[in-house]
Amino acid sequence: MSKKQLYAFLCLIFTLIGGGMVATKFALLSFSPVQIVFMRLLIPACVYAALHKKWLPLPYQRGDWKFFVIIVVCEPCLFFICETLGMMYTSASQGGVIAACLPILMGVAGWIFLKEKPNVQLMLGILLAVIGVAGASWFGSTSEAAPHPLLGNLFMFCSILASSLYAVFTRRLTQRYPVLAIAAIQSIGGALFFLPLNFFFPLPESIHASSVFSVLYLSIMVGPTADSTTLCSNLPPEK
Repeated sequence: MSKKQLYAFLCLIFTLIGGGMVATKFALLSFSPVQIVFMRLLIPACVYAALHKKWLPLPYQRGDWKFFVIIVVCEPCLFFICETLGMMYTSASQGGVIAACLPILMGVAGWIFLKEKPNVQLMLGILLAVIGVAGASWFGSTSEAAPHPLLGNLFMFCSILASSLYAVFTRRLTQRYPVLAIAAIQSIGGALFFLPLNFFFPLPESIHASSVFSVLYLSIMVGPTADSTTLCSNLPPEK
């Protein structure tokens, strides 16, 4: 993948993530966080299941099951639920500031787990990320849109931490498996995980149209595109 393509992917993913913050706010008007996460996974899971002939059978290698479990736990499970909980307590603008730190955390995770040598840009990015997150949390005021900004920002930070770990472990899997197969396992595995949890939450008494459209946006645009972008950015370089 060329640098221009990678930059285009990154621009796309952060544009979608920014819209996803606002969409989550609207979805929370009608649904609980678990219901939102399940519904945003259900549509992609059904699509991938219908396309199973495109990614099955897997060229499975012994021992890779643990990496698949890790990426499903990290994203969608931890990432989506922490992101949704974060949007319950903080504003979309503050959440966007923290989400913008994701590339920095990916670099730190690569430094720790993959022994990638850090450069000046990474160190400067870490400094700016710390200042940005601290500023968003410190100056974030309580409002109707952000009842507990510090708690919400903490959940948002946990979500991008889970996403950065996901990116590290998919680096190994993209060398062995098609991107479509990894994305399918993520969506189907996440939907199966959240399915029984829905029984612990009552159905909404009323459903706003904006909530329905927001869930559809999260399901069709944000989730699959963001996952595919992350997976494609971790593909091994062409020889």
